[in-house]
Amino acid sequence: MKNNGCSKCDETSVEGRAYIDEKTGLLCVDLQSSVIPEGKDVLIPVVCTTCGSTTWKVKSTTEEED
Repeated sequence: MKNNGCSKCDETSVEGRAYIDEKTGLLCVDLQSSVIPEGKDVLIPVVCTTCGSTTWKVKSTTEEED
């Protein structure tokens, strides 16, 4: 979800990794760098460190980069 009042999302957003917390069963995001397994497409959260809004993008190691 995007916070329309934040003007820094493009500048301060960082990629993280999503995981399920074992104790609560909740989807969580860790802002440490993510490792993409070879041959996989991975859904990655992109979090603005200013307002906390999160967008998602797919990173692929199966597609060739231009």
